[in-house]
Amino acid sequence: MRGTILGFQENGFDVLPIIGGDVIKNTRTLNITPTSNSKTSKQNVLRERIKSFIPRRLRLFLRDLRTIWQERKLQRLTYNQIFDYKPDFIYERSGYLLSYGNRLSKKLKVPHFIETDGCMVEIISKDYGVFSEYIGNWIEKRKLKNADFVVTMSKMGASQVARKFSLRAENILVKTLGVEFSNFKYDEASFAQLLEKYSTKNKFVVGFAGAISTYHGVKYLIEAASFLHKKNCSEIILMIVGWSKEGERLKKIVEEKNLDNVIFTGRVNKKDIPNYYKLFTVGVIPNAEENLYPIKVLEYGVFKLCPIVPDYPVFKDIIVEGETGYYFQPQNSLSLSQIILNLFNNQEGCNQAGQRWHAHVKEYFEWKNTVRPIIDALSK
Repeated sequence: MRGTILGFQENGFDVLPIIGGDVIKNTRTLNITPTSNSKTSKQNVLRERIKSFIPRRLRLFLRDLRTIWQERKLQRLTYNQIFDYKPDFIYERSGYLLSYGNRLSKKLKVPHFIETDGCMVEIISKDYGVFSEYIGNWIEKRKLKNADFVVTMSKMGASQVARKFSLRAENILVKTLGVEFSNFKYDEASFAQLLEKYSTKNKFVVGFAGAISTYHGVKYLIEAASFLHKKNCSEIILMIVGWSKEGERLKKIVEEKNLDNVIFTGRVNKKDIPNYYKLFTVGVIPNAEENLYPIKVLEYGVFKLCPIVPDYPVFKDIIVEGETGYYFQPQNSLSLSQIILNLFNNQEGCNQAGQRWHAHVKEYFEWKNTVRPIIDALSK
């Protein structure tokens, strides 16, 4: 969403960002005295103990109720500010169980654009659990139908969202994900320190950077590392930048298997990410939703990294096999390891693909260009 805001601004629009979590937690807005860290820590321990006695189904129900309550709280906190701003339209990223944009656009009588990937409920259910996928998707369908325009991030996503939620095709716009090249500046000294810290000089580094969630399929990268380890490919290193509970689980597997070709960096400050990208030789997408490619595949292009992606139709719209990237069989670790080996043995071709991918991303995927379908819809 930060990129989308930037895209509108670069096209001459003024934007009033309303970020729900920031508003609710902002102590100045709510006039709340912050609690001490020790007190907060004790409260968290107590909360976890209480949660352990509540049946999971009931806990998920209560959590979903809290989500709806927080949205109503957000509406009270921000309505006057938005009303005084007098927006010409509302653009929002669909949030789980949230329908504030629908209500607000009707009150203000302005167009409402709502962006969705169509599988949000399923992703949240897989990673965190939901009380009811049926109810979650019913709410999602209702707010998408009430919006003036539904926005998806790929052509394939548009057709799937239309079928799933029974939407009219003419009300669906495609706004691809984007990148801002100026946001990815690396520091030479920091890069040199990382190069020494991880001993990756002259290594073929297959990198992944992002949230280590189950739907990102980092486990397939670990399994591929195991295949490569058995082949004694000591010059190939797999680097995973990021952290989570899933990351902790996968790191234990790496330790149990004694895989010395995998590096977990742990949690990394966002401003340092470009320094890690500079360590990579290629960038990998271990897995993705079939109708949604992650933004990191474009970020790889900023750094001239050849992308390795699962062979899903959504990638066919943007990556040409052997020209701007390479495909492996989805959820197939052996196939992934073979592609890595092939690129290791053809590093010149790998580098050329990275150069071409960089040029393609530069031409078509900067944020100022990706928001054009929204602007065009407003002018009709």
